[in-house]
Amino acid sequence: MKSKTKKFLLYIEMEFFFNTFVYGSLGVICESVNSNTIPDLKKLDPNDYFNQDDFYFQFEVYKKPRKTAILLNTFPTILASLAPPLWMLQNRLWTFLCISLVFYWFLLMISPWFFFIGWILKSWHVGNSQIDILRFFYRMHNYRLSLSFCAKSEKEAQETARRFDDKVDFNYSYLEPVALED
Repeated sequence: MKSKTKKFLLYIEMEFFFNTFVYGSLGVICESVNSNTIPDLKKLDPNDYFNQDDFYFQFEVYKKPRKTAILLNTFPTILASLAPPLWMLQNRLWTFLCISLVFYWFLLMISPWFFFIGWILKSWHVGNSQIDILRFFYRMHNYRLSLSFCAKSEKEAQETARRFDDKVDFNYSYLEPVALED
């Protein structure tokens, strides 16, 4: 019989916290831990690792073998809603940009009002689905999701990704280049 209750699971490995929600059995035996069993558990304070006032962004790392990885900040930007072509330039979505410019050009040739309505609709669509569009383009170019985690900044996210995978390198990296193997 499946359990319908949702439980929160916190897993601590080295200095990393992994949070997940569990809806059923994990196939392991879980034992209750009290202060007599593990005295150091009392000393563990999540506030030592997380400050409640800090804002954490969720990042995803997409990798392709022998290529630089892509670090995706999943926090939406306003640029995608205001000026989709500039957002496409910023994210190097060349195919999508070319198709959009042809779309805008045809609408402008038909009527400036059609262009205005098209701009509004395209801005609404890109603004609402910008993260899904980026994920689609990364998968289309054979990048695969490698990591997903939270960090305060892009620099901290690159450092965290490097701790998990010492061979990962990024375009416009804050880190030292990866040492090549002979």
